Amino acid sequence: QIGQLGANGVTTNSFLNTQIFIIAWKTLLKSNQMEGHDFIVKADPDAVFFPDRLVGHVQQYKGQKVYLPNCNMFLDAPPAGPKLYGALEVFSKQAIDLLLNGGFDRCTNQLNWHGWGEDYFMQSCMMMLGAQGMADYNLVGDHRCIPANCDDYRR
Repeated sequence: QIGQLGANGVTTNSFLNTQIFIIAWKTLLKSNQMEGHDFIVKADPDAVFFPDRLVGHVQQYKGQKVYLPNCNMFLDAPPAGPKLYGALEVFSKQAIDLLLNGGFDRCTNQLNWHGWGEDYFMQSCMMMLGAQGMADYNLVGDHRCIPANCDDYRR
């Protein structure tokens, strides 16, 4: 289902995909597949992702409860400040661990997420659980937020 921005709590003109991602994240959390990794990345299926390029963006945050908002559009729109843009979402393992032991259920029960996209939900959940957003506007190059040339090796 596609959202209609401004209609009854809807925060996006894109897919209202939060429910399927809640299921996916809960499945991943139960699997223990994230153990032994310092950072967890959710990439859209049409995103091109080079893990070796990520190292320079995240190494300073190793061991901290952080996620990386990567979009500086609509800074005044809630949640105020940089946005977590769904093409590439980066979380430290410590931030993801906040979802365990009832953290994820707290988010699904206390946030009014039904009109949201999954990136808005995850950012709101991370904020609610106390993870710190560390903005990185060189993480993603995409026409929907921060365009970048195809030869921009930083992104």
